[in-house]
Amino acid sequence: MRRWAALGLAAGLVLSASALVRGGPGDPGGGGGAASDDGDGVSAAWLTGDERAAITLLEQDKPIAARRAAESVLARDADSIAGHYVLGRVLHEAEGSLARAIYHLGHARELYERKYPPSSRPTGSPWKFHRELLLSIAALAGEMGEYDYQLAMLEYHDGLYRPARPGERAWPLMKVGRMAEALAAAQQAREMKDPGERSLGLNALCAIGRAGNDRAAARTACAAAYDHASKTEGNLPGIDNQYQSTLAVHAYNAALAARAAFAPDDAEKIALAGTHRLAFTPANPWRFLVELYIDQGRGGDAANALREMQRWRTRQPPQLRDQDRAESDAVVATVLLLAGRTEPALALIERAIDFPDRRGLASTEEWQARAAHVLLRGAIARAHGELLDEAASVGGGGGVVDAARRRLRGWADDEVVRGMLDDDDRLVDSLRLFGERGVTGVPAWLVGDLVRVAGPGVMGAVLREARERDKTPALEPYWKSIEAEVELARGNDAESRDLARAALAALPPTEVLVRARAAAVGAMAAHELDDDALERELLTSAYQLDPSVIRRLGLSLPVTVQGRGPGAAEVVEMLERSPRLRSESGGFRIDVDASPGAIRICLRSPEGNELRCVPEEPGAPPTPPTPTRTGARGEAKPEPMTPARAVEEFHKHAFAMPLGLTGADMSSLDGSTGVAEQAVRERVDQLLGEIAK
Repeated sequence: MRRWAALGLAAGLVLSASALVRGGPGDPGGGGGAASDDGDGVSAAWLTGDERAAITLLEQDKPIAARRAAESVLARDADSIAGHYVLGRVLHEAEGSLARAIYHLGHARELYERKYPPSSRPTGSPWKFHRELLLSIAALAGEMGEYDYQLAMLEYHDGLYRPARPGERAWPLMKVGRMAEALAAAQQAREMKDPGERSLGLNALCAIGRAGNDRAAARTACAAAYDHASKTEGNLPGIDNQYQSTLAVHAYNAALAARAAFAPDDAEKIALAGTHRLAFTPANPWRFLVELYIDQGRGGDAANALREMQRWRTRQPPQLRDQDRAESDAVVATVLLLAGRTEPALALIERAIDFPDRRGLASTEEWQARAAHVLLRGAIARAHGELLDEAASVGGGGGVVDAARRRLRGWADDEVVRGMLDDDDRLVDSLRLFGERGVTGVPAWLVGDLVRVAGPGVMGAVLREARERDKTPALEPYWKSIEAEVELARGNDAESRDLARAALAALPPTEVLVRARAAAVGAMAAHELDDDALERELLTSAYQLDPSVIRRLGLSLPVTVQGRGPGAAEVVEMLERSPRLRSESGGFRIDVDASPGAIRICLRSPEGNELRCVPEEPGAPPTPPTPTRTGARGEAKPEPMTPARAVEEFHKHAFAMPLGLTGADMSSLDGSTGVAEQAVRERVDQLLGEIAK
């Protein structure tokens, strides 16, 4: 049995125990030297009855029983080749203990070669076992990021057996920087008849194209790999449980390449095709879709994809399940940030930083993921600080000590990122969006945070260099949006305003969160220029595209607050203290309707359009469900709606990720919302709470 697992690309070769016990098909390449006594190199005569039983249990997918059997064999014979082999496989595939697994598989190899010297291949030797054992060790070394060891095993294999495995060599050659050799190996594998080698060769060419920041070449190569995988899948007569699909791997990579080529619709279609069949790989197509849907402001779709992303991970074997834990945590933390759930978001991103993924199956490097995660933690921490300030305005939380602690953490994180981006090339590549270099894990709508970290002078120079190196026209609107932040930080407010408006005019409609940030930056510049009309227009656009950007950038909406009914005056007073709002005539409007047991707060645009009401419908309970208290007879009773709770609920929902609307709806200036959006928001809130536990 052979399995492929990849994020950028990887090959995981796992020996089928059936070949050791029952025999198998003839060796396609033959290889030199004498074969076993039955001529096919798979005779089971070299196994004891107990060893054969252990291997059979492994083949029957009974890892616990197989481990017990292997340990029993080793207790009687510490030099049992099969005992070390079975234990190594169980530790690898069932327990994900890679270091211990490679020890036992490596020891099995040493014992085998002592008993059956490969150079002479004595009569009766189970040489097919040795051949596949070398490939299994090489694949495991690759998962661990031990590329020199992986290459040594593959070169040793190719010196003994045929056919050679150029497809397996291409990936580690690329990872150690031997790009010319990697390209030659990938091209050789692409031309082979073996479908597995062809698949690896095509995928390596895809990865090499991505690593070179050649968007067109990468898209062509990745599409070829995806097409080959699709045809292979199409030729299957039905669901074959023994066949390990590679479609998800190739779909993931082809989707990344399409995204880098600014074809998000194609990227979505390809990624969705990759979800149709489970594959053993951390190249989780649902994770890509979550990120794409977030970028596009499709909160409901992102929430559904998030659920499927977690399901995909839970169905992976242990050795792969932890290959993308940190990346998955970062994606969930990003959604939580947009949903205003900053406390669990901080816990997740800190876990991602403290327990990084192995990079053996990833085409990017460890520093890239760490820089991205630390940058994301900074964004979450600042939003969390804004939430604490909102709570303090109501009457609880916040404080001088909390603010000082947040500033210290922010300075420390900025220093970490600056240290990892002290190379000009890294900063330039970070602005060549959707590529494989630079801080690749940061969404385009957070790249502007680098202006604060690196400073406007540095980022201005980096932007000029990026424009010199990359002439891709589609990048220019994104760069204009970043340049608007550079000029704002420099105090060039008019230039910032003009750049933000130019970016808004040219950015694709699907880039909802990038557009929201550009509008917010333009509004900040207009505020400094005392252009009230433009500021309100841009704030309205930013809010309708992504309400969370108001909180994330620490902005406030100019409002007049009006109240009616008992208790409304207290609500109005609290809202007027909110850091998200500032009293100013002619701007947004907030209407507070209070009645016994119910308070409804509605935010309206300067034109009078309803932007957000909490609760959404008059008389509806707040969301999530109202906390309860226990009555005298033990029955649950709803907590009364107080002015403080009403303002807290307003902050919670009014400046959080919009859910359940299409990109076109959110881009509309109408700003009205419906019951469906609130229902989706409640469902996602519950989902995020479960995931964050």
